[in-house]
Amino acid sequence: MRAVSAALLAHLRGPATTMCGLLKIGPFPDGSYLCMTSLDRNVTYDATAFDPEITGGELTYYAATGFQDSNFSATYDLGVDNAEAETLQPVFPNTNGVTVEMIDRGDLDGIPYDILVVNYRDLSMGHVHWASGPLGEQIVARNGLVRLELRSWSQLMKQRSVVQYTSVTCRADFGSQPIGTGGGVVEERFPCNYDLTGEWVDVEVSAVGADPFREFTVVGDGSTPDPTAGYYAPGLMVWESGDNAGQAREIEAWDDGDVTLLITTRNPVKVGDKARMRRSCTKRWSGHNSCETYANRQWFRGEPNLMIGDALALNVPGVAGGGSIDGSGESA
Repeated sequence: MRAVSAALLAHLRGPATTMCGLLKIGPFPDGSYLCMTSLDRNVTYDATAFDPEITGGELTYYAATGFQDSNFSATYDLGVDNAEAETLQPVFPNTNGVTVEMIDRGDLDGIPYDILVVNYRDLSMGHVHWASGPLGEQIVARNGLVRLELRSWSQLMKQRSVVQYTSVTCRADFGSQPIGTGGGVVEERFPCNYDLTGEWVDVEVSAVGADPFREFTVVGDGSTPDPTAGYYAPGLMVWESGDNAGQAREIEAWDDGDVTLLITTRNPVKVGDKARMRRSCTKRWSGHNSCETYANRQWFRGEPNLMIGDALALNVPGVAGGGSIDGSGESA
């Protein structure tokens, strides 16, 4: 059920309507917004005049990049709403819109969105608050098109359940800290509590291998990486300069400066590109780069002695190994 003003409801019931959609993404950490409209001209609208819970005040929704939303399908089990929005990448610099660089840096991860429907010929009628929630996956398609997954707030209730399931591997995000820590770290109710500050080292690409998207050699840039084979595997690398600046990739193999990434970068790695890197945790009780390696077993969030046979019978998560080596939501 949605609240609609009497004037807008009467317009919707009329033989012809002049409606358009408004997509507002934000606020971003700096307080800014990205605003697009499905109309062929810009629309300036103040949603807070009709709904104080919608932030932003008077905003201009731009037609240059535009947007088009899909049909919405929601379920009772708090699953991901089956909806997405499509928008064009801006052609000119400093133009409102979603860019590949924003997606690579993770600027849109978890950022809230609102979709409003208004009568563009009479904005005083107010709006229909069509949908809201956090953005999910962002896909760069062909011909400059960007697809944004539109998730619902109810889905977060399912993801952040207070119920803790059992697992052989650790369920905490590597390096997460107690709620209220601040400083940009991942905060969890049951955190890892390992301090990652001393793990990061600065590196610079000195040579590129046969596969410039995955294989290259780095040297220390202000700090010296550990040369031991496998030391940074698994690990995490965050690009600070070059064509891949802002991207984070997991390290699959390491041997005295020779790096192999688990997933390819968006652009070829070049000599002189700078990055920072660190070890990651395998989420296991013992072994290479495990909780034992970091002397952090007192904060292990798993059941390593669970009987494997019973675990399989009960469909226990993590029995065959974890998913991402750093968990979900980790801040680079």
